[in-house]
Amino acid sequence: INAFVTPVNTAMNAFLQNLSAGNAILLGAVVGAMAAFDMGGPVNKAAYLFCVATLTAPDGSVIASPAMGMIGAAGFAISSSCAVATFLFPKKFSAELRDAGKAAMVMGLTFIAEGSIPFVIAKPKQVWPSIITGSAVAGALAGLAGITLTAPIGGIFTLPLVNKIGLYLLVSVIGTFVSALMMGFMLKPHVEETDE
Repeated sequence: INAFVTPVNTAMNAFLQNLSAGNAILLGAVVGAMAAFDMGGPVNKAAYLFCVATLTAPDGSVIASPAMGMIGAAGFAISSSCAVATFLFPKKFSAELRDAGKAAMVMGLTFIAEGSIPFVIAKPKQVWPSIITGSAVAGALAGLAGITLTAPIGGIFTLPLVNKIGLYLLVSVIGTFVSALMMGFMLKPHVEETDE
């Protein structure tokens, strides 16, 4: 596995390094999309580790990282959007997914992407592009706003380490609602299966 994964990770890091030298909005969109792409898998981790690496200055000191601000905002949107969608559009989800939405909200607020997995498994064509889009929007807006974070993790517990807390919450909410509204638009009303 390492023989395959190592060159892929190296290539992704080189791609992100090239982006970081240019457009912060584009970097935020790409990092956000990668974070949602596999919901905690290798692509998510590659984006996350790239952002964590930007926290360290050449002298070894910890610095405020725009890349961490981007992925922190994007991370809010992944699981939280699934939860918000169950609240806004309850008729479009099964009882099990509506219940999973409660856990997804807690996971989204604490920077855990895996809360979206049951939703993607149940409705991949609608949920997967929705969470990728919303996370990309949140990441891009964070890049545009110049939001930085000095912690190697996002979520509500690191809010005091964000330079622009109000804007950070705003772009996170915007990304969350972009995803949730996309799901609401794309999903059809849920029909319970009955045993015959």
